[in-house]
Amino acid sequence: MAVSKIAVRKTAEFLLYFVTLMVYMGIASLFGFDLSGFESNWAVLVYLLVLNILASVTVNYVLSRWNKRKKSES
Repeated sequence: MAVSKIAVRKTAEFLLYFVTLMVYMGIASLFGFDLSGFESNWAVLVYLLVLNILASVTVNYVLSRWNKRKKSES
């Protein structure tokens, strides 16, 4: 069964995003920010939005660097 390159790329991108989000959540919990510590739903929403933005920017940066490296090798 053949797997397309796009499916592999999107799966790797999702896994990288998920791992990055978990790492950022771990770092935030070291500084005392975790989901159980917020009293307001708005605070949880802002917390998750900030982590989402950080993870998205990081994943886009890593993938762009990876693509540049692959193009320079070929």
